[in-house]
Amino acid sequence: QRESLESQLKNLAEREQQYREARRADEQAFIARVQQGRAVIAALDEIVPLLERIKPTGNVQQALVELAKIGTSNPLGALLQVAMTLDPGALQRAIQKLNKLKESLVAGIEDDTKREEEAKRAYEKFLQEFDETRQNLENALAQVRGEIEALNARLATQENRLRTNQRELQLSQEGKAQLIQQCDEKRARYQSESAARKSQREVIEKVQNIIASRLGQM
Repeated sequence: QRESLESQLKNLAEREQQYREARRADEQAFIARVQQGRAVIAALDEIVPLLERIKPTGNVQQALVELAKIGTSNPLGALLQVAMTLDPGALQRAIQKLNKLKESLVAGIEDDTKREEEAKRAYEKFLQEFDETRQNLENALAQVRGEIEALNARLATQENRLRTNQRELQLSQEGKAQLIQQCDEKRARYQSESAARKSQREVIEKVQNIIASRLGQM
């Protein structure tokens, strides 16, 4: 169970890291889109009023001459020269399309901003859930580790008690063996002394018989 909890914590940390990196990349992409959109809007804010003030001449040749003078150093001036060649209706339609493009960009930025705010809220919710899950796993892991430590402590106590009992048993067996040896020695000594006393009695009896026999012959 401990290994399973540790594995879950590791996987959770990896998921959090991946989610953080993905959120960071999404945020950077959002910032880039907004900056680009705002740059285009700023350009349109500059271009459209200029186009609205133009009085088209319809003279393409003159426009080409002016474009040659401008070159590529002034793209806005070049655009205005091209616009000068348009008829009023075409110029008005171009201005309308540019205004619609601006409106679309503004709306796109607003929608993108809302989605980014929703993504941030979802991200914050994920982090909160992640913290709660991690805390639960860490608490469970701490409980398991505590139980393992308590079990190891009980096991160590039992092992110490077993060693003590084994030592006491060894001492008891050694004492028993020593007692048996002492008994055997006493038994052997008793038997030896008994044999000696028996021999002494036999000698005494023989002496008594000899004395009695001699006294009877006198």
